[in-house]
Amino acid sequence: MNTLAIAILAAVPVIAIVGSIVFMVYKHSKGMSTKRAFKMQIATFGAIVVMATIFAFTASAANDDTAAANDAAPSTSVSEQQQADTASADSGLASGLKYLSAALSIGLAGIGGGLALAAGAPAAIAAMSENPKTFGKSIVLLALGEAVALYGLVIAFMILLGIGG
Repeated sequence: MNTLAIAILAAVPVIAIVGSIVFMVYKHSKGMSTKRAFKMQIATFGAIVVMATIFAFTASAANDDTAAANDAAPSTSVSEQQQADTASADSGLASGLKYLSAALSIGLAGIGGGLALAAGAPAAIAAMSENPKTFGKSIVLLALGEAVALYGLVIAFMILLGIGG
C-alpha cells in the first residue's frame, strides 16, 4: 500500500472526529444541554472507532485477496499449497491487527488528550482571569495535554509505515 493511501486512511477518522466535535459545539451553542451533548459525543466516538476498525479489516482483506490471486501459481504438492494458504492467512491477520493498533493509538490518545484539556482548560482560564501573568504557564500545561494526542498520531504513522520493527 502506498504512502498516499495510508495518509488517506489515517485522515478519514481524524476528519470524522473533528467534524463531530464541531457539530456538537454548534448544537450546544443552540441550546442542547451539556450532559446530552457529552453523551452524543461519546456515542459518535464509539461509532467512529467501530467504522475505522471495520474499514481497516476490510482494506486488509481486500489487499490479501488481491495478493493471493496474483501470487497463485501451480504448486507441485498439496502441502506447499497449504503452507502458502496459511502464510496468506497469517499475513492478513497481521495486516488487520496493524490497522487496528494504529486506529486504537490515534483514538485512545485523542480521548486522553481531550480529557486532559477538559480538566486543564477551565483551570487555566480561571487562573488567567485572576492573574494575567500566568498565561505562559497555562499554555504550557495545555500543550502538554495536547501532546498526548500528537504522540498517538506519530505512533500510528510509525505502525502503518512499519518503522521501528
